[in-house]
Amino acid sequence: MPICPSLSLHRAAIVALVAVTALAAAARAAAQDAPAAAQETPRYTFSLNGAFQLAPPGFESATRVRAYGEEATFRSAHAIKDSAAADIGVMLRVDPRFSVGVAFTWTSARDTGTASVSVPHPLRLNAPRAATEAFGRERIEQAVHVGAAWRIPLGARAELTLFAGPTVVNVTQDTVVRWHVAETGPPDFDRIVFEAETGKQRRNAVGGHIGIDLLVMANRHVGFGYFVRFARATVDLPGPGETTIRANAGNVHTGAGFRFRF
Repeated sequence: MPICPSLSLHRAAIVALVAVTALAAAARAAAQDAPAAAQETPRYTFSLNGAFQLAPPGFESATRVRAYGEEATFRSAHAIKDSAAADIGVMLRVDPRFSVGVAFTWTSARDTGTASVSVPHPLRLNAPRAATEAFGRERIEQAVHVGAAWRIPLGARAELTLFAGPTVVNVTQDTVVRWHVAETGPPDFDRIVFEAETGKQRRNAVGGHIGIDLLVMANRHVGFGYFVRFARATVDLPGPGETTIRANAGNVHTGAGFRFRF
């Protein structure tokens, strides 16, 4: 039975949260004999960020078929724009320096694409007819980042955290799924009419991430942070016929927001 990509992503998030909870229970048991001062330090850090993601690299596909004794070419190219993002996460302090956590990122970007065809002439050799069509669609990325982190204190209220780990990305992206080409008719057959039919695709991919987070606490429970994360995964999207289009997901994203410790 096929599995819905969005359910797979949600399942990954649930598994990550369960893992963090299990680690919390283990860490709590291990900390029972720790000094009282260490146990008073808040164990959970929640983050709520507004962010900006650089566009992932563009991608394209090409399909070639025989027509009128020559080769017809159908191409589609996608260029993704930079986009705003929302980022939330939770980090569990296992010991004074080491933490584990999970974060969720959502982005919505503009995909400006072009579709082009080159079809041989039915009466003349080496005289292809070409046509181009532009289209614009929304591309959505949802990512779950599970990672380990190393904390570097910078003073009484500030710290730098280095983190890395696997990332599961769900991409919602329109791709060209069919080409419709028609001749304009005699006597010259010099022009063609074509339409690129697009369809919405949803696919998951597994990749990785690495990043840093700079935190300054205003008081014991509330602070402000700035982060930079690079995440990357490669997703396979359906193309025309039986073809598959390989596209990159994720890129450098950076943002700032509130930190809450409990």
